[in-house]
Amino acid sequence: MFLPIEIKTSFLGKSLVYSIPLEDETNAYMRIDFGNECKDERYIVWVDSAKFLALCKQDPISAEPRILSETYEQDRKFHKAVKGFSYGQGNPVPLAKVVCKTKIVKKYEYKKRFLLPDKVIGFKEETLVYSGFIDGITRTMWLLSKCASFFPVHCRSNDGARLLYDNCGVGEFSSLQKLVDKYT
Repeated sequence: MFLPIEIKTSFLGKSLVYSIPLEDETNAYMRIDFGNECKDERYIVWVDSAKFLALCKQDPISAEPRILSETYEQDRKFHKAVKGFSYGQGNPVPLAKVVCKTKIVKKYEYKKRFLLPDKVIGFKEETLVYSGFIDGITRTMWLLSKCASFFPVHCRSNDGARLLYDNCGVGEFSSLQKLVDKYT
């Protein structure tokens, strides 16, 4: 289920194609293009939808409101994702490109005071793990609107591929190079 279903060749190059099961028992099709670039630094991470969405909600920088609203069909670009996915296996859409990072955050501790504002008595530092998008948020919204339980994303090693897998990954952790070597 987490393996590519075919290798597609076009005038643009080669692609690994993935089939994503949807709640209505149909499939969506996505691809990752590859050429001669550093494939060993690129990873395909299958993510659990609920866990991935939770990581996106943790993003302290952008907390992309489009993905958080869960009113996906009303998004201004949603119709483009509908059209893109409508071509099916014949013309699969590209995987979303994501990052997964950490940030040290301070959590303040308060003392309750009667009829006065709470008093800060200290803080502790926590490591916050979050995910964000480089490209493909509307495609991801479409998958979430179709209740895909899991789906693949593209993440570079220096953008936190292993961290993403450890926090919301399902299946096997694999570099694009390993997959290309195995299936070509």
